[in-house]
Amino acid sequence: NKKKIKLRANPSAGGLYPIELYVYMKNIKDLEDGIYTYYPYSHGLKPIKVNKEALKIENFAEFGVLNAENANLIVFYVYNFLKNSRKYGDAGFSYALIETGEMAQNLQLVSTALGYGACDIGGYEKQYIEEVLDIDGVLKHVVHMTVVGWEQGD
Repeated sequence: NKKKIKLRANPSAGGLYPIELYVYMKNIKDLEDGIYTYYPYSHGLKPIKVNKEALKIENFAEFGVLNAENANLIVFYVYNFLKNSRKYGDAGFSYALIETGEMAQNLQLVSTALGYGACDIGGYEKQYIEEVLDIDGVLKHVVHMTVVGWEQGD
């Protein structure tokens, strides 16, 4: 009997994977607009209940020249403190940020390969997003976000 090993496309210190993904989706075939929790091993999505008014993209960040209103996906990277702090203490947060960068880079590469544009956003409304995602901002908190959509022509 061979055991199936579940793998991921990015490394994680101690194999603990403290970064969870929440995905805002809009105009995606066969999916209702909203925010979903992503489950990596099953590649499943579970909708989270949010106020429809809270789903306005312009509330998430000051996007400047980026036309984020037309984005189809926004990926929120959420650090779950309890998943790696017992083993790594304060260093766990640093490892989680490295993992976030690896995940964001993979999303950039896949987006480009599929003909989409992706933009990482560092300046976002952290508290607002955490309220929308119903996370406490202490044991779980948003550490990064990536916007994905069709690239605009020149």
